[in-house]
Amino acid sequence: MKKILFAIAALSVATSAYASDARFKALNRSRTVDHDFVELFEQPSRIWTLKDQALLDNDGTNNQGGFILSSETAKYGVYFGHQSELLQALSPVITGGTGLNLNAEYTKFDNPLNVFYGREMGGLKYGFNFYYTNSKRETTTVTPTAKNAMGLAAGIEAEGWDVNLVLGLGAEIKDNTTPTATSDKLTGTTNLKLQGEYALAEDLLSYAVITMGGLKGTTGVVTDAEITATAYELGIERIFKKEAARFFYGASLLMEKADVKATGTTTTVKDNQLVPLYFGLEADAASWLVFRGSIKQNVLIGTEKAKTTTDSLVGTPTMVAGVGIKLGNFMLDGVAQLAGGKIDATSLVTQTALTYTF
Repeated sequence: MKKILFAIAALSVATSAYASDARFKALNRSRTVDHDFVELFEQPSRIWTLKDQALLDNDGTNNQGGFILSSETAKYGVYFGHQSELLQALSPVITGGTGLNLNAEYTKFDNPLNVFYGREMGGLKYGFNFYYTNSKRETTTVTPTAKNAMGLAAGIEAEGWDVNLVLGLGAEIKDNTTPTATSDKLTGTTNLKLQGEYALAEDLLSYAVITMGGLKGTTGVVTDAEITATAYELGIERIFKKEAARFFYGASLLMEKADVKATGTTTTVKDNQLVPLYFGLEADAASWLVFRGSIKQNVLIGTEKAKTTTDSLVGTPTMVAGVGIKLGNFMLDGVAQLAGGKIDATSLVTQTALTYTF
């Protein structure tokens, strides 16, 4: 009897030749298509599925990039510019009718650094990711003026399963321009993500994710506000591979909730029970050209709460398309976010990435 609660399957024996955030987004973060560099931030054991490479990436706002290299029994690498996904996810909660009127600078760290290391011992493959950022501005015209954060992720991989854990080791964002008892300040509280997948068959895998995050905030408007967010997801994904095409589809059960406690009152600003449905395709149009894309739609099974009001699920499916151009050991990836059924100057090639494999 298999008693693995959280596990991840390595469905592809070969390592991925090219891997970028642009490709990952175009494929809706597929778990069955060849793996990508971006997965290492929360699943560092995936370092063993990637070839040695250097990556330059721009998501339309941030410059980022890194590299992976191998030694005889280990793999290692660094990455510049990766922003905290937890803080980005909490951003709408922070700024959305909670009294924490913080500007966009509070959701972005300065010059973050990730360091990766992988080791193979006793038939198991281990991966680690250490995250660090620390900055301070002396100017009195830009807030916040001080930011620091640390985090650690660790994972174990074996044939057919993988487990990865992310832990926040502390974070603080504050305004030092005019320090008073009500100066703007955010402090990280609980920050944990446990996830993994388990192979049910060669072309079928299941996955589970638990996320717990939180922040404490102080501003001139609200003092000692605390944000807590939790999410639980169980899902399944299947892939079909035929010649130069890879087609996948999946579904999951997602339950997520976010609360804000301020001035003695707790307000639920997000409370969803959803079934995300998605599918996508990546196909080689020629030896040098790859097309890819995906679409995702949520099915509401409970109530959806936005800020302090309860609404029905609204909106249209999310669609993303991308293209990859191979030039020797280089791969140039581009991605377009398709909104309202059109492609315009603001949606065409919103992110680009250049990868070189050694």
